[in-house]
Parts: sequence; C-alpha cells; structure tokens
Amino acid sequence: MLLVVGAFLVVLSLWWLYFRREHVDLVEHRHGVWVFGYSHYLVYASVAAVGAALAAAVEVATHDAHVSARAVGWLLAGAIVVYLLTLGGLHLLGGDPVARCPAPGLVVAVLVLAVAAVGPAMSVEVLLMGVALVVGVALHHVLDQRAARGT
Repeated sequence: MLLVVGAFLVVLSLWWLYFRREHVDLVEHRHGVWVFGYSHYLVYASVAAVGAALAAAVEVATHDAHVSARAVGWLLAGAIVVYLLTLGGLHLLGGDPVARCPAPGLVVAVLVLAVAAVGPAMSVEVLLMGVALVVGVALHHVLDQRAARGT
C-alpha cells in the first residue's frame, strides 16, 4: 500500500509541477519555441523513466524483479531529478518569478537523491520520494501566492 500511495504522490506532483503555470510565455519568440520544443525530449524521457521505474518498483516489491532495489531507486531518483531540473529551467526561461528562486526545486532534488542514497525498503523509498515531491509542490504554491501578492 505504501508503494501505491508513494507512486500516486509522485505522479500527481509531477503533473502539478508541469501544469502550475501556462507555458505561453516561452513560445512568444522564435528562440523560445525551439527551446520549449526540444527541452520536452528531456521532459518526456524523464516521465517515461519514472513510469518504468515505478513498474520496476512494483516488481521489486513483489519479488519478481531481475534487478536490485538499489538500481530501481537510483533510476527513479534520477528520472525525477532530470524532470525537476528541466522543468525548472523552462520556467526560469519563461520569466517565472518563482523559478528565479531555484531553492525549492534544488531542495526537492537533493531530498530525492538522499532517499535513493539511503535506500530503504522499496515501498518506503517510493513513498518518501512522493512526500518530498509533495513538499516541493507546497513550497511552489506558497511562493506562487507570495509572488501574486507582490511580497
């Protein structure tokens, strides 16, 4: 059950982080369209890698995997970090005031990597990565609200 809840938190957090703002600012200029379009190779690849890692995590948890839990944990963490850094770069390029402060994204990336480094049981590892992403979503929400108020 912990694995299911963790995977749910991971997927919903990644979705929210992507759609938290419109990307129209990036496609107003010809250079922005190019960067926006080609950077999505990394976004799509990292999302696919997250899905594959979550599927492998289920196999590890059910003892049907032909790969170690450690490798799956690092794959999941790496995919999440690539996603966070690519999306953070896109938001920064689009002039997002929240993205000018990269601390929340970097903190979440470090937390996810720390969970992979510790390497608890697979279900706990996925849950902790999901919780770290939820913390990132909450930080972004607070910063979005502050930016909207101008404080």
